[in-house]
Parts: sequence; C-alpha cells; structure tokens
Amino acid sequence: SATVDNGDRPDDYISTDKYAVGLRDKTKGSAPMTYYFTLEPGVYMLSAGYHEFYGANRSRDMQPGVVWIDAAGEQQQVNGERIQLRSADQKQSITFTLDTTATVEYRLAYVSGEAPMFSWLAVSKLGEYTVDKSKLQEAVTGYTDVNSDKYVDSSKYTEESYHAFADALAEAQELLTDESASQSQLSEALKALEQAYANLEEPAPAPDKSGLEKAVKDYTDVNSDKYVDGSAYTEESYREFADALTLAGAVLEDPDATEGEIATALAILDSAYSRLEKQSEPVKPDKGSLQGTV
Repeated sequence: SATVDNGDRPDDYISTDKYAVGLRDKTKGSAPMTYYFTLEPGVYMLSAGYHEFYGANRSRDMQPGVVWIDAAGEQQQVNGERIQLRSADQKQSITFTLDTTATVEYRLAYVSGEAPMFSWLAVSKLGEYTVDKSKLQEAVTGYTDVNSDKYVDSSKYTEESYHAFADALAEAQELLTDESASQSQLSEALKALEQAYANLEEPAPAPDKSGLEKAVKDYTDVNSDKYVDGSAYTEESYREFADALTLAGAVLEDPDATEGEIATALAILDSAYSRLEKQSEPVKPDKGSLQGTV
C-alpha cells in the first residue's frame, strides 16, 4: 500500500547494518504505509527501526500502529508512540494479542515533515493466546445466582421469552466446559445470552375478575339482598338468568379469559338479572261470595 523509488543504493548493495537502507513512502503521506503479516493466535511484539538519511536539518514525524480484525469481527488497533525522527536511529516495539488467525497491518502514517519511512520490521511471538471465558462466566453466574440483581426467575416471564433465554443459557454453559471452544464462539454466545436476557418479557397482568366474582356471589348467596330464588321467577326469565350465571362461572374458571370476555359475561349476567320476572300470585276466592252462592 506504499510506493517507493528505486533508491540510491545499487541492487547488489550488501550491508550488515539494518539501518543502512529503508523504505520511504512515495505518496508523501497521502495514505499510511502498510505492511501485512498473517499471524496465528498468540501474543506478539512487532518492532521497527527508523533511520533519518537527510540528517538533523530535516524533520520526519510519523505515527506507527498495528491493526487487525478480532474473532468477533471487530477492528482492533494498537498505536505506538509518535516517531520524531531527526538524526539518531530509533527503534520502537508494539505488543498486541490476537485471539484468532488474522492479517495484521503495520501502518506508518504521516504526521509532519518528510514522508514516512522505516528501515526494518521484525515480529516475534511472546506467548500462546489463552481463551478468556471470564466475561461469559460472569454473565452466566449473574443470571443464575439467586443473590444476583440479574437473577432470572422463570416464573416472572412469558413462556416464549424465557424459553429463548434458557436455550442461550444452556449453550453458554456448555461452552464454558468445552476446552476446545474458540474466543469467537465465546463472544457470540455472550452476545446471544445478553440479547436473550434483554428480550425477556413479563406477562401481562391478569384481567380483573373481581366485578364478575361479586355479581355471582350476590346472586347466589342466600344471605344477599340480591339472592335469586329460582322458584320466585317465571321459568323463562329464570332460565335466561341461569344460562348467564353458567357463562359467568365458566369465565371465572378460565385462566385465559380476556378483559373483554369478563366484561361481556358481567353485562349478560346483570342484564338477565334485571329481566327476571316474578311469578304471578294465584287469585284468592272471596269467601263471602262463595257463601252467598251455597
């Protein structure tokens, strides 16, 4: 990603001084000089050497950095200290950790003065990468510990949303015991678990049945002033009331009854009560008139 001139050294030039030659950015800072490495997971140190060929009468300020894409697909960048090159040779190292095999870019960006340049690059592996399960473990513990403020009580959430959470939790717990789990798998499991937690839904409050319960009690309690004695009303009007009472009882027993069904049952019951018709009292004979006819 950088272009260079042929330089002023002959093609057969040989030197044991690694600062004796260098690559200079021909674009003069329009874009960072970039050198690519493909590296496996691990802890690395990238070192670079810089030599000022013009001497102390010119300045060359540059910003080095290392860029890569991690296991979660996120870009990571570690910058070194700004290089202010004047006359003395300089060396700088940048340490970084890869959690997956990646193409690592060493970038040398122009800051001021002469165009960026470097004499040599070296990469050394300092150690193996250790998968970090701490964040996933912390999340799992938080959601399953009854003393945690994030504890998930299944009885407090809808069946559907809790089922999705339980699946994500089971997958996370399985990965925590899997010695071959990659950092990418752990990162994805953590994202899925946190999203499932965020998506937990509390069930809607149960519809209020108290009005319907009171009406049923008033009409069936012999001690109530609204008690309905079937023998006191016409057969047709009482049959309508009895049907409304049966409907009300079924709605009260239905755990899934909606507010609309409850309101309808109450309206039908109250309406049937208001239309109850008393039995007609039989006409009593006049004893005097009866005696007169004997």
